[in-house]
Amino acid sequence: MDIIGTYRDIRKIWKTAKDAKELGKKIMEFIQRKPIPLADTEQDQAGVVARALHRLQKGVAPHIVIVGATAAGKTMLVNKLFGNPVAKVRRTPDTTDAVLRVEFPSGLVIYDTPGIISDEKLENFTRLFLGLEQMDAPDVERVESVPFKANPDAPLILLPEVECRRKAQIDMVLWVVDVSRVPTRPEINELRSFFIELYHEFGERIVVAGTHLDELNKVTVEEKNSLLRIWSSIFNKQMIPISSTTGENLKDLSLALFERLPGKISLAKMQESLNQVVKIDRISFVVTEVSQVLADIALMHGNEEEGIQVSLVVLFATIGNHYSVDEEIWVQLSGDALAIAEHVQEFGKSPFEVSREPEGFWETIRSWFSDKPFLAIITRYQPLGVEGLSHLVPKVYALIHQFERSDAGVLPDELVQQRVESEKEMFEPLMQDEKREKLADQINELFKSLFLLD
Repeated sequence: MDIIGTYRDIRKIWKTAKDAKELGKKIMEFIQRKPIPLADTEQDQAGVVARALHRLQKGVAPHIVIVGATAAGKTMLVNKLFGNPVAKVRRTPDTTDAVLRVEFPSGLVIYDTPGIISDEKLENFTRLFLGLEQMDAPDVERVESVPFKANPDAPLILLPEVECRRKAQIDMVLWVVDVSRVPTRPEINELRSFFIELYHEFGERIVVAGTHLDELNKVTVEEKNSLLRIWSSIFNKQMIPISSTTGENLKDLSLALFERLPGKISLAKMQESLNQVVKIDRISFVVTEVSQVLADIALMHGNEEEGIQVSLVVLFATIGNHYSVDEEIWVQLSGDALAIAEHVQEFGKSPFEVSREPEGFWETIRSWFSDKPFLAIITRYQPLGVEGLSHLVPKVYALIHQFERSDAGVLPDELVQQRVESEKEMFEPLMQDEKREKLADQINELFKSLFLLD
């Protein structure tokens, strides 16, 4: 687009017009004679929307590693969550120490690892696969490679350490423990140590499932609660007790898996992978997804204009997609997202004045006779932070509430904004340390409280 040429033509009309009426008439004639191409802002908006749609489509299915002791109930749990493919993978004498890979129709990949804690050699295979330090003791055999089957029908191969991450990416670890057992003190110490190592390697991308809750329900409430406290303390109170037999708490486990997935993962593919009985309800799914995008946006700086625009279009498109909005509403949502992006990025800018040298002849002359400094406006860029979040959350909350057609009355923007600001002490340290997953968790908890979700 020849912006300079168009500007010069209109400038000529402005200079030669006798009055405002003639100016308007001549500009209209000019436009009809020489139509002005699509404005840059419209081209930019189209590009932003295209990039947002591409980002929505390119999300990948998760790759989850299952760890746990032999007989902890790993296979039964995975089959209950995702279906039967894992049941087709039978461990034989030659695959006892192997990592078995299973891919589901949705693209979900599960890595079933050898046991831990009870067998040091098997644990070292699992440690090598996870990228952890191997157990180092005189009576413990170190391993140089991991036996690996890429699918149930594939030949068994040996993966050296350097090949593990190239051949098998890991997005999350699902650790399965049998909570119906009473752990010994040495076992508690080993489990706690292994959990700390996992946390250092994978951070928040760990979910611990305590299986056989149905067996624990057969003892007294006092015995059950006492044993659950012991197991929970090992995993920093992050364990979710479940029963693969009765299905108790499986939806809570599903939600935890969603909340811990990294941002590059398509939550829709995760939802598609789950068995119907454990799929999470739509609103929980929606707020989990939007919380991850909002965490990304809150960590962006004021000069990341396109990133903010793309993320907000992704956010609104995600919501619209879940509620099957028509084309007209989708276009409106995209426009709203771009308008909000333009406003919210200002929270990431801090203009301030600094002294500068005089410029040009007259400023130089003035500087000889005045002590008053010459000032320049400088912009410091910062994350959008809690301020940006307090502006965005009310709008997202109101939109979801509108689409849900909830019987509960909608909270006013001011009240939602106050709720966000009341969590400032919780949000700010996570933003300063760029703890994206934890920040998304806290935003998710905020939405749950706003929608009164369990």
